[in-house]
Amino acid sequence: MLNKIFTVARGAVHDSGQRFLDEHAFRLLEQELRDAAAALDRCRRELAAAMARERALERQAAHLDSLIAHDEASALAAVDAGNRDLALEVAARIGDRRERRACVTADAADHANRTARMRAAMREAEQRVSEVRRGLETARSEASLLRAEALTRRTGAAVDNKITCAEQTLARLRSVQQRLADEQASLLTLEREDTDQLDARLEAAGCLRPARPTAEEILAEVCARRAGPD
Repeated sequence: MLNKIFTVARGAVHDSGQRFLDEHAFRLLEQELRDAAAALDRCRRELAAAMARERALERQAAHLDSLIAHDEASALAAVDAGNRDLALEVAARIGDRRERRACVTADAADHANRTARMRAAMREAEQRVSEVRRGLETARSEASLLRAEALTRRTGAAVDNKITCAEQTLARLRSVQQRLADEQASLLTLEREDTDQLDARLEAAGCLRPARPTAEEILAEVCARRAGPD
């Protein structure tokens, strides 16, 4: 039982750790990139020092070549002057300088090989860091897009709901307006019907003067005005 409890506890710790890493993945990756950039900067300084040492060895080898050439000329001059002992001393120094030159040349070649490997490793590391940076930017863009899509879905649902409510309200408003218009039309119809019925009763009783005089009435009026008062 205790083993199972410990196993569950380890699993819970692992899950918590994974959730923590997932939640802080961008921050963790940024820090790791900063650490990688700092390590690359140290490597650049070490590479620069190695290249400076390589150039110094090359200059030292060139200087020894110059000294050896000068000593060879001096040895020949001593031989020509008949001073063999002096020529042998110069030749011994030439041997020492040639030995030193061989060591310097070997060191320079070793430095050249090592700096070449360091440069290759630096280029590879820089390329990998650049790829990780591009991946980080891509991941950031993807995360922003996912957040925007989620927000759009939530906002879209809210907007759809509000539009639906607005459409329902508009439909109710139009229904009310149509009902009021129908009521007003019905009232006007009833009023006209009542007026028509009353006018018909008045006319039947001879109490309603026509709204417009007849032709006979107009002609009689005209003739009366021409005749003048009696």
